[in-house]
Amino acid sequence: MITLKILVDVNLKQAILDLITAREVGLDKAPDEIILQHAISENRILLTHDERTVPRIVYQYIQQGVNVPGVIVVPQGLPIRKAIEDLELILVAGKPADLENRVLRLPL
Repeated sequence: MITLKILVDVNLKQAILDLITAREVGLDKAPDEIILQHAISENRILLTHDERTVPRIVYQYIQQGVNVPGVIVVPQGLPIRKAIEDLELILVAGKPADLENRVLRLPL
């Protein structure tokens, strides 16, 4: 696994990114559903490699009337450059409402 180390300038992070990791909130060993529930409770879009479990849970929640801020699935085999390009496009051209109750799979 490649680790992408990024230092985000405080002004940039405040301007366009409010990013936290599951580890930062004590969920690094939590099941997918707990991580998704945390994202929902914090009104955060979930960025995940999980292509099976998380989308299935999201669709169940939507059928139950739960509002899901959205999920972006980044397949493990997707080249990092393509993932960053697609995420940048989503960040620049999209708005949070575009992802509500949706599972968006990269590449775009």
